[in-house]
Amino acid sequence: MNEIANMDHQKALLNFAGGQGYGTPGFPIPSLDPTLARRLLSRIEKIRWSLNRYSLELNFDRGKLTVAEFIDLARAWGFDGAQLHIAKDGPRVCLSGESDEDLKRLAEQKGKRKLELQLDISATQKSDVEDVIRVARAMGTNVIRCYIRMGGTLKEICNQAVRDLSYMAEMAEKWDQMVLLEQHELLTGHEMVDVVERVGSERIGILFDFGNPVSAGREPLDDLMVMSKHIQGVHCKDVRIVGTDGIRVQLGVEMGTGHLNLAKMFLDLLCLDSESDTAQVKFFAIQMAVDHLCLGLRTPNESKTKIFSQQNPSKTCFPANLTGHVLERRLEKERTDARAALSHSKDIVEDLRKILVGYLDSLES
Repeated sequence: MNEIANMDHQKALLNFAGGQGYGTPGFPIPSLDPTLARRLLSRIEKIRWSLNRYSLELNFDRGKLTVAEFIDLARAWGFDGAQLHIAKDGPRVCLSGESDEDLKRLAEQKGKRKLELQLDISATQKSDVEDVIRVARAMGTNVIRCYIRMGGTLKEICNQAVRDLSYMAEMAEKWDQMVLLEQHELLTGHEMVDVVERVGSERIGILFDFGNPVSAGREPLDDLMVMSKHIQGVHCKDVRIVGTDGIRVQLGVEMGTGHLNLAKMFLDLLCLDSESDTAQVKFFAIQMAVDHLCLGLRTPNESKTKIFSQQNPSKTCFPANLTGHVLERRLEKERTDARAALSHSKDIVEDLRKILVGYLDSLES
């Protein structure tokens, strides 16, 4: 009887993660056993959900939100953490311009449920690194996310990235920081691993973004496998993908309405380092970017000598003429999308939890 029940729950897991999604299937779906089920249940129970500042880009851009108010929203919406960008353009959103005293006061969150705060920078250059380290020390944070924006050939970009991240690793070691390099639309998973392993520091890991591999001409679940040993954090989003002549374009959409197999992504990420009692992925950050359009940066047969332009920091280009009721509706939609993305992500994980609980219950019946 138990054998039949086990087959039923294995089939349920296959149905959960084997649905239609973009690209390759990623890791083989694991065979359920009691140890794996209990380990995954423990990890699900301890998931830390963060809200990434980019989810409310328009609200910040139009001066409708301060950093303190953003943290308050993340708290009110049930997040465990908030990810702040230190130097975004615009009023009242540049942490690097604040004094140490003001940064400390912001991070203390006196009288409120305290969220775990992390910092983002859109670069790896020395000046940006020293800037974010100063902010991190003042705020008492210890996770910094960055990504590579320099131009040149791929070899030049990767070599410079190794040099930049080697300096970041020194600073991270000195000031007890963890640096997560995001696969940000240009480098493939293989190139990301090459850079991180050449740096060779335990202070440097990888942040996996659900959609960004597409712009590098890769399948998201395939690159998740390639980078699996180094992934410690995640940006959760959904995208629609259009391909033409080998070049793929990704468009940010509401969670659950795109082309990604979100359930398989959550399963694969929760299974990383399945032999350890401690989850390898330390947080899942909601980073909604509805209407963000990213053109593919890589072609299937590009020359090794191709020179890539330096990238600008990511920014969703909203119509400049948004005003009045139209603007107010769009501002509110952005907030709604962030809350809905958290709810949708939790629902996916809850579906997985029910399968695991049902499986373990069947063993005892």
